[in-house]
Amino acid sequence: EIVVGGEGADHATLAAAVTSAAAGARILLRPGTYEGTVVVDKELTLAGDGLRKRIVVTASEGPLLACAAPNVTIEGLSLQAEQGPAVSVTAGSLTLTDCEIAVSVGPAVVAAGDVEVTLYGNHIGDPARMAAIADPSAASAADTDRKPTLGLVIGRGARGTLDHNHFSATSGPALFAEGPDTSLVCRHNTIRDIGGSAVEVRDGARCVLVESNRISDAAGAAVDARGAGTSVELSGNPLARCAVGLFVGDDADALAEDNDLTEIREIGIWVCSAARGTTIRRNPIRGCEVGVQVSSPGRAVVAENTISDSPKHAIHVQGEHAEAELHGNEVRGSKGIAVLVDEGAGAEITTKNVISGNADRGVRVDGASAVLRKNVIAENGEVGVSLINGARATIESNVIHANGGPGVSVSDAETFADLTDDEIHHNRDIGVMVRDGAAARLTSCHLNDNGSWGVVVRDQGTRAWLDDCELAGHSRAGARVNGPAGAWIVKGRIEDNGLCGVEFAGDAPVSGSIEQNRIRGSTSCFKGTLVEDVIGANDLGLLAGSGGAMRAVAQRLEDGRLSLADGRSVVVIRAAGGHHVFDTMEKVRAIPDEAFGYQPSAKRAARRTAVAAEARGAAAG
Repeated sequence: EIVVGGEGADHATLAAAVTSAAAGARILLRPGTYEGTVVVDKELTLAGDGLRKRIVVTASEGPLLACAAPNVTIEGLSLQAEQGPAVSVTAGSLTLTDCEIAVSVGPAVVAAGDVEVTLYGNHIGDPARMAAIADPSAASAADTDRKPTLGLVIGRGARGTLDHNHFSATSGPALFAEGPDTSLVCRHNTIRDIGGSAVEVRDGARCVLVESNRISDAAGAAVDARGAGTSVELSGNPLARCAVGLFVGDDADALAEDNDLTEIREIGIWVCSAARGTTIRRNPIRGCEVGVQVSSPGRAVVAENTISDSPKHAIHVQGEHAEAELHGNEVRGSKGIAVLVDEGAGAEITTKNVISGNADRGVRVDGASAVLRKNVIAENGEVGVSLINGARATIESNVIHANGGPGVSVSDAETFADLTDDEIHHNRDIGVMVRDGAAARLTSCHLNDNGSWGVVVRDQGTRAWLDDCELAGHSRAGARVNGPAGAWIVKGRIEDNGLCGVEFAGDAPVSGSIEQNRIRGSTSCFKGTLVEDVIGANDLGLLAGSGGAMRAVAQRLEDGRLSLADGRSVVVIRAAGGHHVFDTMEKVRAIPDEAFGYQPSAKRAARRTAVAAEARGAAAG
């Protein structure tokens, strides 16, 4: 063991001790200040003997210690340089342990080439910036304008392992890795109060951050990965109060799983890379302005995350070449649209995503395309699923319920929705709204107990096709068609709606066809005018209605082209020309409820009785 400094020491200077030491020696530094710019070109251990803050190696310009040998160890020292690096590694390997490294300009540690570095338990930062953070009045213009400070810079194939280090107050990245074959593995480090991005990975480097690296309060991203071949893996890290949690761009790829992202100021995880390897899985993402954003030309798989309380969007897929697959996520508490797909992007929102309790729309597809399959979209403040501006979507086997507006809204020319086997119920307004020239096809869908109508089709150029759908229990009508819109409703079960089965409205004729439906349990099967050519053969129960719809039904009865269920129902036509009664109201009162294929509620039964009484009185008059 070689002792440096103090009474009885072997050497007074560190440089002399290094020069005289044999390979494998241990050099012990007593408290004091030592001049740096020492080249360590043999296997040595440099260790402090006492409190590290009292054992200072310093110089105006680095490197203080230039390591170029295998198995170099530096431990328990305070390394202070005006101009970095404090430590450089150009050959061999270095273990840096329990040191305090302060650099005013440039990097604290640089490793390049075929080298290995291990950092454990060190404190690394910019002393001037630390003072400015503690007391903002201490910051000067000179501090603001000077070149950035960095923590570890590693490149050109170097390999680094970091464990239990503390990086703070650097104006540039705490960790910077670049170049093919460069790798960095980080565990249990703390990185905070960073002037730019905390970790930057570039140009083919690989960085793994696992097991509770705590990154907070960075002006840029917590982790920023860019460049073809660049790869980052984040697992089990808390990330908080940075501008962005994870940024992936320029053909980099990333795996982010089981991280805890909190109060990220802009975007929790932002993917702009066209590489197909980015996966975002099982991350709690809370209170981030936007939880996850995939921007053109980004591609990402977003699975099993819990994204909550976003002031803006939970998930945003944006841009013509952006693609995202969403599986098994829970999205709740967003103040804006929970899931937004826009500007030509594409998204597959499939397999048990639960999108609920958000203040605005659950899902909005705006001038983009999407597949929604087997999701729960519920209790959102406005529309459950909204399609606008030429969007196209396949909506299959979803449960869409208890939203504050329509369950599904499809609007604008060239917008198209294909709904199959969806359960759409108990939405505050309409089950499905199709308007403004849009088109929709509903196949084997179940629309029940929505606040007003099951389906509304309205406006010039709007078209809707309903095949084998159930429209039941709505307060107004199972379906409403406003001319000149067109609707083709076939093989449906339209039952127990409050006003009527199908309502026709507007000042222009309706186009389409209403046929082969079973219509039961409303005060009338049809209501409206200008629809004589639309109503075909349907299986009808009790009828009472007005205008052209009922005249069309009456004409088809008289011509023998339409029959009533079991021959036991009644048609009451209320029109300007008076009333026309088929059969007798007494027979209606005698028909058992089972004949109508439903069990009427007390409210429905009272309404039916009132209609029957009115018709009987009119007929007697």
